[in-house]
Amino acid sequence: MYREEFLRSNLMGWFLTIIGGILYLNYLAIRNASEELLFVIPFAFYFILFFYIIVVLWVFPLLAHYQTTWFAYIRHAIIIGLTNMHYTLASGLVVFSVVYFSLDFPGLIPFFSVSLATIGCMWFSMQTFRQLDERTN
Repeated sequence: MYREEFLRSNLMGWFLTIIGGILYLNYLAIRNASEELLFVIPFAFYFILFFYIIVVLWVFPLLAHYQTTWFAYIRHAIIIGLTNMHYTLASGLVVFSVVYFSLDFPGLIPFFSVSLATIGCMWFSMQTFRQLDERTN
């Protein structure tokens, strides 16, 4: 079971990393051609980036808590992220705070940065999952 979950979570991680790399390349293209673009293109880019951030914040807790298909993970991440925006913003704030303090104290990065961000996001995710599970039962 460990190998199966390890493979599934790593494939999702690589998939999201590739999508993030494509979004970064699009950002560089938009930044370099800002005078020539219509207003709609940067707006659409930031709209897609908003959904990407929601998916990144919610898909891994969903992977750890539920068993479903890839498309369902992404769909549920968007739905849960939008309907529980306060938890999404709190998770984003936790990640931002950990990154901010880790950059001020780089010696703490290997010891605390990833684990603190993960604990904070999972705590908010478990609050949401508990509410969802109570509604369905």
